Amino acid sequence: MLKRASRIQRLAAPALLAAFFLFFFTELDRELVRRGFPVPGVVLYAVCITAFGAWLLASSAGPTAREAMRHALRLLRRQWPFLLTIGLLAALTWLQWPRNPDARFRDGISLVIVFGMAASAMALPLAAGARLRWRRYLGAAFLFYCCTVFIDVLWPGAFALFVFRAAGLAEDPNVGAYMVLILAAPLLSYRRFSPASLAVLFIAGFAVFMTLSRSGLLGYAILFAVYFAWTLWGARGARAFAAAGFAAAGALLAAVCLLSIQALPYFDHPAAVKRLNQLAGRELFTYTIERETDRSLWTVDSRLEEFKEYTRAVVAAEAAVEPPAPDSAEPSAPDVDAPSLDSAKPSAPDVNAPVVPASVTPDDLDIRVEAEILGDNIRVTDEVIEIDVPRLVHLKNSWRLVTLSPVWGYGAAFSIQNGVSPHVMFLLAWVDLGVFGMLLYTAFLAAGFWVFIRDRFWPGVFLMGLIAYFSMFSQTILESRPLFVLLGLLMGLPLALRRYGDADPELPVPEAR
Repeated sequence: MLKRASRIQRLAAPALLAAFFLFFFTELDRELVRRGFPVPGVVLYAVCITAFGAWLLASSAGPTAREAMRHALRLLRRQWPFLLTIGLLAALTWLQWPRNPDARFRDGISLVIVFGMAASAMALPLAAGARLRWRRYLGAAFLFYCCTVFIDVLWPGAFALFVFRAAGLAEDPNVGAYMVLILAAPLLSYRRFSPASLAVLFIAGFAVFMTLSRSGLLGYAILFAVYFAWTLWGARGARAFAAAGFAAAGALLAAVCLLSIQALPYFDHPAAVKRLNQLAGRELFTYTIERETDRSLWTVDSRLEEFKEYTRAVVAAEAAVEPPAPDSAEPSAPDVDAPSLDSAKPSAPDVNAPVVPASVTPDDLDIRVEAEILGDNIRVTDEVIEIDVPRLVHLKNSWRLVTLSPVWGYGAAFSIQNGVSPHVMFLLAWVDLGVFGMLLYTAFLAAGFWVFIRDRFWPGVFLMGLIAYFSMFSQTILESRPLFVLLGLLMGLPLALRRYGDADPELPVPEAR
C-alpha cells in the first residue's frame, strides 16, 4: 500500500507542479475568474500553497517539519533585504489607505497579499521537482502564454482590450509584452551558449512584436543585445558559433515579422497601421488625425477622456494648495467656427477655468472645450488635428501633482481613483505614497539586485533588470502577481540547490575545500 501511494505521488507531483506554474505564472487564474470561475485567484493560490506544504511535509522524500522551518528561517535571514523592502512598501500602502476613503482593496491596497505570495513562493524549491525541473515548468508556462498572444492575433479580441493589438491573458498589450519577457528571461542560459535560448528569444520576440508595444519592443531589443554581449563574453572558444547563431535568429525573426505584416489580416486594421507607423518612427510623439476622413480614429473618444479626468485631478490639487483669487481673469477661448493656426495654441489650463462636468460625454465636446482641457497639447487646423501622445501629457501632470505634495502624496490608490496614469512606476509611487513610497520602491529594486548578484544567480539579475526597465514605462508592476511568485521562486532556488547539494547550470561550481 505504501509503495502504491509512493508511486502515485511520484506521478502526481510533476503534474501538480506543472499546473501550479501554469496557473500562477501566466495569470490564468485571473482569466478564469473573469470568465466566471467562483474561486478568487488569491484564495486558489493560498489553497494550493497550503496543500503543497502539507504534501511536502507528509512525503517520505521531503524534509521534516523541523528541517523545513530551519530552511525557512535561513531564507528569511539570507534574503532579508528583499523581504524587508516589500514588507515596508506594503505597510506604507496600508497606512496611506485612510487618506483615500474611496479606494477599494484591489486598487493598490492588495500589495500585502503580493508580499505573502513572494514569501511563500520562496519555499517552492524545497520540493526536488520544483528545484531541479523549474525551467521545464516555467518553459511550459512561457509557451502557453505565448500561445494566448497568438490566439489574439488569429482571433482579435479573444483576450486583449483592443482588436488591433494582441495581449494574451493580460488583456493589456503592454502588460502582455511585459509578461512574455519576464517569463522568457529566466529561461535563458547565462553560463553557456544554448540553441534553446535562441529559440526562447525568437518566440519571445515574435510574441512581443504581436503586442505592438513600444516599451515591450524596446525592452526586448535591450534584452537581446545584453544577452548577446553576455553570451559572447562567456563563450570564449565558441564565440564565432554563438555570433552566427544570434545573427541567424535575429534575421529569421525580422523576416517572420515582415512576412506576418503582409500576410495576416490582423495588421489590416487602420489603428494597427498607425501603430506600425509609430514603431517605424513616424508620429512618434503625436497623433495626426484628418478631421473629416479619420473620425473613427479620432482619439477624442478615449485619449481626450483620459486628459479630461487627469486635468480635473490636477486642477483640484492646485485649488486645494493655492485657492484662486476671486478677481482672476477668465481664460480666452479659441474660435470654434474658424479653427486656424492661431487657435492651434490655446492658453494652458488655469485653476479658474471651468472643469468639464462628468456628465458631458466626449461626443459633446467641441474644439473650444478640448483646447481648454488640453492646452498646448492639442493643435487644430482646417485639415488635421494633432494631439500629443498621452504619456507625455500624463508625465507633466504627474510631476505637477508631485510638486504640490512631494512628501506625503495623496493616499493609496489615488492614481487609480482619479485616472492618473504616468506610466512610470517611480512617479506613481510618489504620487500615491509620497517620497517615502518612491524611495522604498527604489530600495526594493536595489535589494533584488543585491541578493541575486551576491548569490551570482544570473536569471534573477536579468529579471530584476527587466523590472527596473519596465518601471520606467509601466505603472502596473506592483499588481503583477506572477512576477512576485517568480521572484520568490528565484530567491529560494540558490539556497535550496546548495542546501541539498543539487547542481544547477546557473550557479557557480562550489570551490573545493
